[in-house]
Amino acid sequence: MATYEICYLDSKHRLLGNICTECTDDREAAVFAFAMTFRKATRLEVWCSDQLICDGPVLAFSGTERPVPIAPFQLRRPATETSPQRRRRAEAYALLA
Repeated sequence: MATYEICYLDSKHRLLGNICTECTDDREAAVFAFAMTFRKATRLEVWCSDQLICDGPVLAFSGTERPVPIAPFQLRRPATETSPQRRRRAEAYALLA
C-alpha cells in the first residue's frame, strides 16, 4: 500500500492540518481525504510522495443546503513540474510548525 499525505488548507491557503495514511489506491485516498475534512478547511490536497493526486474545494461545511458530492474533485497524476511545487509547499508548512 502507498502512503498518502492529505493537507487541509484555509481560504488563504494556510495549512490547517494534515493526515498521513496508507491506502490501496488514489481513489481510496481521495475519498478518505474528503471524509476526514477539517471543519474550517476550504481546500484539500492529496499527495503521494512528490505527486499531487487530487485537490479541490471542500464544500461540506460551507453552510449551504445544497447536497455535497462524495468527491468534488478529479483524480490526476500531474506533470513533473509538481515536484518543485511540493518542495516549496513542504518548506512553507515546516515554517508554520
